This record gives sequence, structure tokens and C-alpha cells, in this order.
Amino acid sequence: MLRVTVPVRVLVRRLALAIAVLAVLHLLANFLEKGAGLHGGAIEPLVHYFSMDEEVNVPTWFTVILLASTGLVTGDLLHAEPDRGRRWAWGLIAFVLLYLSIDEMTSFHEHLGTSLEEHFRSIADLPFNGWIAFYGPLALVVAAIVVPLLWRLPRQFLRPMALAGVLYVAGAVGFEAIAGLLEDQGFDRATFVGQLAVLGEETLEMIAVLVFLVAVVRYRDVLDVELRPGRAGPADEVTTLHP
Repeated sequence: MLRVTVPVRVLVRRLALAIAVLAVLHLLANFLEKGAGLHGGAIEPLVHYFSMDEEVNVPTWFTVILLASTGLVTGDLLHAEPDRGRRWAWGLIAFVLLYLSIDEMTSFHEHLGTSLEEHFRSIADLPFNGWIAFYGPLALVVAAIVVPLLWRLPRQFLRPMALAGVLYVAGAVGFEAIAGLLEDQGFDRATFVGQLAVLGEETLEMIAVLVFLVAVVRYRDVLDVELRPGRAGPADEVTTLHP
């Protein structure tokens, strides 16, 4: 089995730096195009490759890799977790993360939202995108299953995992709803203000996945130490990723 050992501080710094760079490039590209009104030349490819509102570009690739990697690392807990109930929780979370990586790559939720709005007037009249009406209840079901199973986790792991869930929902649903309200006020995604909402949504989602990833790999290291005493140093010094 492949093991990649990475100091957790290095993992956090490098991924956080990547998120920050992507955020700056998104702001720069959209400010030049939508704020300053510049078009053509190098502006168009800058927007295409680095705007978080575009598809099949660098931010999309980064998010897909981050979600898929976190899903695989979480799925590895199925083999290491001694508690049977928690294994169910890790399996469900891993499935959700891998599904989200596919969704991010294919934009399935956006197509679903458009279809729901076309077929259901009540959904079309909502002040946010239609996919929230479908994914929102599913998220509540997943939370209702996972939270009781993980409730007895040590608080040093449970707190960051819970924080990650809150941040992800705040980004995916909260900022999506804000974007819908801004659009009603004339600040759609074609405006720089609208792109600030996009930045908040995408950046919060990335940060949430990073927080969860760090908590999972630290927990995995603790399980390894319990199973094989003397194997590694403190969990905050060395983190071993298990694809």
C-alpha cells in the first residue's frame, strides 16, 4: 500500500497557499474584466483559466483533486477504524466527497437546478438556485446519519470536522443564496459584485475540505499509533496520507 508521509504543517501551508493564490487570480481576472471593463488580449484567457465561475479550468481542477483526495483518505478509515458505527460514517462521507468531486467536474448540480426550475414553478420562484431545493434535504439526511455515529470522537477531531461541515454548507448554500439575492438586485455573475459572492462560495468550500482533510489524517495517525505503538511521532508533526 502506498504511503505518502507529509508534515501536517507543510500540508496546511501549501494547500492554503494554493487556495489563496487561486482567490487572488480570481479577483484579478474578474476585476480587470468586470470592474475595469477591459476585454481582449490576455484578459480573456486569464478569466477563462482562473475565474472560479468558469468550468474546466485551474480552480475546477484543484477542487476536484482536493475533494477526491480527501474522499480517498477518508475511505481508508474503513480499514483502520475499530468502531463499526464509525466505519459506516466514514464510508458515507467518503462516498459524498467522491461524488462532490465528480459533480464539481461535470457541473451536474447546475444542470439539475436548471431542470428543476423549468419543470417546477415553485422552485423557479425561490430566491436561490433550484439545486439547493434538492441537495439541501439530502445534506440534512447525511448529517442526521453521520453526526450520531461520530459524536463520541475525541473533541480534537470532532470540532474541526464539524467546523468543516458548517463552512462547506455556508459556502455551497449560503453564498449561493446570497448570489441569488444579489442577482435579484441587478448584481448577477456578469458583475464584479456578483463575482465576489462566487469567490466567497468557492473559497469557503476549499477551506472546509482542507480543514476536514487535516482532521482526518490526524485521526488516522492516532489510529496507527494505537494499532502499532511507537510507529510515529505526535499527530501534529507527521501526517501519513493513505490513498
